[in-house]
Amino acid sequence: MLGWVQSEPTPGKLFLVGGGRTPDAVGRAFVEAAGGPKAVVVVVAQVREDPERGARASMEFLTELGAGRVFSIPDRSFSRNRLAEISDQFKEVTGVWVPGGDQELFMDRWGIDWLHQNFRAMFRRGVHFYGTSAGAMILSNPMIAGPGDRTGTVRMRSGVGLTRLTIDTHYRERRREDRLLDALRQSPSSEGLGLSESGWVILHNEKIIERQGTVDVVSEPRTELAWPYSP
Repeated sequence: MLGWVQSEPTPGKLFLVGGGRTPDAVGRAFVEAAGGPKAVVVVVAQVREDPERGARASMEFLTELGAGRVFSIPDRSFSRNRLAEISDQFKEVTGVWVPGGDQELFMDRWGIDWLHQNFRAMFRRGVHFYGTSAGAMILSNPMIAGPGDRTGTVRMRSGVGLTRLTIDTHYRERRREDRLLDALRQSPSSEGLGLSESGWVILHNEKIIERQGTVDVVSEPRTELAWPYSP
């Protein structure tokens, strides 16, 4: 009798953009990875005050690029039963799209425990994630939550944690070099990505497999960590 070894699922890819207009090239790459005409893509625009309105442009863009099915989650808050319903709905999803907005609003609305349980499981089974601006920053853990008390410093809090890299966006335009270094001093990783507007990367298995535009890979060696990291 032949013995069969079941292979582990291949993790998804991360499509990260630094803000501004999303280049068609990275949008097409995301849609193709998610399955093209067979893709099932959910737009989660809880980074916006009105998620339903905030999702419209993204849904139109994804449909124009050939995604088979695109839908959004319009809720501004979630009950336990609603989150369970969404968990079941997400079992068929092949791509998750997070636009820009307010990263703390996103984390507060969904809840860190639900995001860790669901988004991480989806990513492990091969679901692809797109994020721009705040939507890219949430994929770190910890993530940059906002400016700190002093110029060039940041506040950190728990993020989704699909990559060990610390991500900052609008990098060159808003002169965020110092604040990314400060974030790295508070992070378990010594490496970060500074993504300028319309600059983008595709990450797979923590490696940059494609990059376009202005992308800075930043490192900050240190010996002690301040953040209580949980992978």
